[in-house]
Amino acid sequence: INYMLPHKAHVRLIIYDINGRRVKTLQEMNHQAGYHNFTWNGTNEMNGSVASGIYFYTIIANSDQEKFIKTRKLVLIK
Repeated sequence: INYMLPHKAHVRLIIYDINGRRVKTLQEMNHQAGYHNFTWNGTNEMNGSVASGIYFYTIIANSDQEKFIKTRKLVLIK
């Protein structure tokens, strides 16, 4: 999962299943401006393995200048 921040921001990166249930919060921390990437290892909040399939991730970035929210689809293949 790649993303770019134009400003320093607090970022939350959350994975959801096809039914909209939260699977895992991958990141919740402050990041500097610039390009960032994160690799999801296919586990849930309890570090159990999840099934192959379609998932969604949401990036929420809050900075002093703006708030950004974007949801994208991803396919997990094991």
